[in-house]
Amino acid sequence: MLSSNLLRIAITVIASLGLAPLLSADQTGVNGGVIAVKLPHGATEAEFNDENQLIIRGHAIVAIPHEAEAEKHKLIVSFEDGSFQAIDFEVQSKEYEEQHITIENQDYVT
Repeated sequence: MLSSNLLRIAITVIASLGLAPLLSADQTGVNGGVIAVKLPHGATEAEFNDENQLIIRGHAIVAIPHEAEAEKHKLIVSFEDGSFQAIDFEVQSKEYEEQHITIENQDYVT
């Protein structure tokens, strides 16, 4: 599983390359994925799971944890005047193929 920082870097690269439109535009994402949530005009910050999310061109680029439940989730959006708004988005379950490796040198295993 990707670390939180590595996932954020990947999201930043995707967004900076102009690939954000390839992300879900219908407010539905999958666990372990990324979703671009359209924000209301004037939004200054967006928070999901107590973490600030990247905002680019009026969209919050939300990193959905692999452990996220398949249900409605809320993105908390704040505005300059101090007000807040919750935006619902749906997370659907996705099963990923398992991958295993064998590390012969146990010094590399923590």
